[in-house]
Amino acid sequence: MDIKAANIIACPDCRSDLYRQDSDLRCSACRKTYPVTDGIPCLFPAAGTRTIEPDRLRLKSQAEAFRTIYDMKGMDSGFIRQRRLFYLIYLLLVIFLIFPFTPGIIVILLCLFADWIVFRSRRGRILEQLENNPLRLRTAADYEAVDELYRRENRPQPTMSDWINLSLHSGGGQPSPGDTGLYDNERYLDILKVYREKAIRPDIVLDVGANDGRACYEFGIGSDKTFIGIDVSLLLLKTFMEKNPTHTALQADGACLPLKDNSVDFLFSTETLEHLTDPVAAVNDFIRVLKPGGCLMIQSPNAHRIRNLNPFHL
Repeated sequence: MDIKAANIIACPDCRSDLYRQDSDLRCSACRKTYPVTDGIPCLFPAAGTRTIEPDRLRLKSQAEAFRTIYDMKGMDSGFIRQRRLFYLIYLLLVIFLIFPFTPGIIVILLCLFADWIVFRSRRGRILEQLENNPLRLRTAADYEAVDELYRRENRPQPTMSDWINLSLHSGGGQPSPGDTGLYDNERYLDILKVYREKAIRPDIVLDVGANDGRACYEFGIGSDKTFIGIDVSLLLLKTFMEKNPTHTALQADGACLPLKDNSVDFLFSTETLEHLTDPVAAVNDFIRVLKPGGCLMIQSPNAHRIRNLNPFHL
C-alpha cells in the first residue's frame, strides 16, 4: 500500500489510527478488527443485515441484459426518439405562432400530446417493474451476497467498461444509432480537465465508487499521484488492483469513508451518489475528508435530455 494512503486510513467507526495485527487491521482506540483480503482492507463500519435472500439472486442472460438496456434507453421518450426532431417540432410551433397557421398548430399539439401519452405509458410500465424488484441492494451485506453469487457461478463481475460495451452493442451486435460512448467518456474528461487545471497538482486523489479504476488507468486521473479507489465490491476492487497495481483499493461504504479528516486533495464520485441510501450523509463525509481548498466533483444522472432519465434514483 502507498505510504501516503496508509497514513490517512482510519477506523470508519471512531476515525482513530489502524495498525497491522497478523493479517488484519486493528483500531488503536475501539479495538475493532478489519480483515484484509488479497491486499484489500474491508473497512465497513458494519456490514448490516441482508435485506435480500441470496438464493433468489441469479445472473441475467445477455438477452435479458439487452432488454433492460433497451427499456432504460426508451424510458425518457414517447414515439419521438430523436432530440433533433423535438427541436424541429418546437421550431415549427414557434413559426406557426408568429405567422398564424391554425391547422399546423393543431397538428403539432396533437402530435406532442400523443407522444406524451406514449411516454407516460412506457415510463409507468418500466418504473413499476423497477419498483417491484424484490432484490434491490441496500446494505453492504447485500453487495457481499452479489459477490458470492459471481464466485458461485465462477464468473467475473462485470466492470463499468463491460457494461459500456454491452450497452453499445445492445442493438444486436452493432452499436446503436447515436451511441458512441462519448457521453460516458465525457464525465471522465470533465474530471481530467479540472484535475489538470489545478494550480498545484493534487497529491492525494480519491475516487468514491471506483469500480475497476477506469478513471485512473484509462484517463490518467491521479495516476502519477497517490490514488485511492473505494468501492463496495471486493471482486471489482480485485480488478481495480490488476489494472492499477501501484495504487490503493479500499472496500468501504461511500457514506462512511475510512479516512482521516482533512486528508484528501481531490475527491470525485461519478455515477455513484444515486445508489447510496443516504446521499446527504455521503456528501457530508466527502467534505469531511477534503483538505481546506480541496476539490470535490460529483457526477450523477440528470435531465440532460428533454425529460428526466432516472426519476427512480435518489
